[in-house]
This record gives sequence, C-alpha cells and structure tokens, in this order.
Amino acid sequence: MMKYGKFFAREIASKNDEVEIVVLVELDREEKNDSDSFKVTVEKNISIAEFPILKNHIINGKVVFPVALASELMVEATLSAYPGYFLRGFDEFKVNSGIKISEKEELKSRILIENLSSYSNELKLKVRFETLTNTGKYKNNFSVNVLLSSSRPTSKNVETETLNGEYGEKDFYEILFHGEDLQGIDEIEAIDKKGIFAFLNSKSSPSKWIKSPLRSKWVTDPFSLDCAFQAMILWTKRYLNKISLPCYLGEFRQYKNFVGNDVKVRAYIKDKIGDDIISADIYFLDKNNSLIAQIVDYRCVCTDSIK
Repeated sequence: MMKYGKFFAREIASKNDEVEIVVLVELDREEKNDSDSFKVTVEKNISIAEFPILKNHIINGKVVFPVALASELMVEATLSAYPGYFLRGFDEFKVNSGIKISEKEELKSRILIENLSSYSNELKLKVRFETLTNTGKYKNNFSVNVLLSSSRPTSKNVETETLNGEYGEKDFYEILFHGEDLQGIDEIEAIDKKGIFAFLNSKSSPSKWIKSPLRSKWVTDPFSLDCAFQAMILWTKRYLNKISLPCYLGEFRQYKNFVGNDVKVRAYIKDKIGDDIISADIYFLDKNNSLIAQIVDYRCVCTDSIK
C-alpha cells in the first residue's frame, strides 16, 4: 500500500514563472514496482482544446488540472474497465505531482487501472493518472483506490453541526482564481473557526468541460467538488490569510447522484498538520438536507498566494 507522506508547498513569486505546488508521497517498494499489474484504459491529450474548462483554472499564467476533474476521470475509467459495477467511492486520492501546462501546450496523459485476476461483489482497485515527461517516461501525477460494488449504495442521513459566523463579503470571487465557468458558489451561508457552509449552483455537464467526454453524465460531480474546495480556500484565507489547494482526499463516499442545481456544502475543520496542511470533513447535501456524498479527511496545502 502507499504510505501517506509529507507535503510542502513552494511558490515562485515572479509572474514569469509558474507557481509550483509539490506534494511528496512516500511510496513503498510494492507500489513502485507493480506496473505490470496495471492496464491502460484511457489516453487523452491534456490541453485547453480538449478540456475547455481548463481556461477557467489558471494560476499565475499556468493551466492547473483540477483535482476534482482528475478524480472523476479516474472513476469513469474504472467503471468502463469493470462494467456492471456501481461506484461506492474512493480512498486515498493523492496528488503526487500536480499537472501544470501553458495555455498553448498539449500534454499526453493516460489512466492505468489495476488488472484483477478474480472478481467479487466488492472491488478495490488501484488507479493512476500519469503524464508523459520530456524524458519519454510517464510520471504518476495522481493515484487513488476506487471502490466498486455490484449493487447501488444505500442513502445515508447525517446530522451536521451549526456554525455561528457570517461571511459578510459578497465579492469572494475576487479572492478565488477561478474563471466564470467554475464560479459555482452562490452564497456563503456561514463561517467560523469550526468550518464553512456554502450554497452551490453547480449545474454542469461533461460536454461543457471536455471536447470528447467518456460519458454523457458525471459519475461524481467535479463542479460541486471543486466548489467545496473553493469554499475551503475562503476559509483558509479568512483564518490563516493563506490560499489553499487540495492535496489529499482520505475517503470519498457517494450515496446518490448529484442532481439539479441546489447543493449545500458543509465543511468542518478537523486539524492542522504541520505548518501548511489543513484537514477537514466535507458533506454534500441536497435541498432536503439528505446526504449526497461526503469526504472524510480532505487535506489542502496552504501558501501565501497563488495568483
């Protein structure tokens, strides 16, 4: 298994240089040498032409591939490789090395999935998202364990704690770097040191994000997930005066489809890990306060500025 390692963020301040967010993950020997047990299922070129949504996710002049979109593509590829199963969720999504390209650049990528020799009602599959480097070798940018089931997951109720503070400011997209097509936060309902609540209008579809999508509908909802990560940026900016980017998702579970426009995000801060990592649990609720999905142990790496 992959061991969760140390993180650090390094920022290059000049506007002529890229902002580099580096996440170090300690790999054990088994994970390093098991490439033969994986099969390539999806190959795509990463560019604004192929992924139009990327023009809305630019940091300091560099296109940064969103974590929420990477996890969705890895889930979609896994379901395609193992038809007849349903998504339960995923564990230990890790940003091993973020994907950053120029606005005119094109980068070859592939998704590899563990090739199982036997099947059961519940599957746990290692999945990698890799990009081709200048040396002709592939780099493991993202890794995750995808959980599939032969039956649909059952819905779940959850009681969430209230927050007392008001956000007050209306211009939160002056703080966030996200372009218009990723601006899905309608309102910050509440914020205090314990967490942040947000109302989302996160209607989106694969055809608006990707020129040649793998599916006509999302399995997860990368727009809602990305907006939750945006809410965490607003929290770290308010209480730490730092911007944050996702680097690890401990456990994602989805109980129903993200449908309609109305999604509520409830993020509760858990811990501060070292100087630069914040941990939180995030819940996604529908308009009836029924649980759609949850992230346990979301972690983001904080830096002074990423614009």
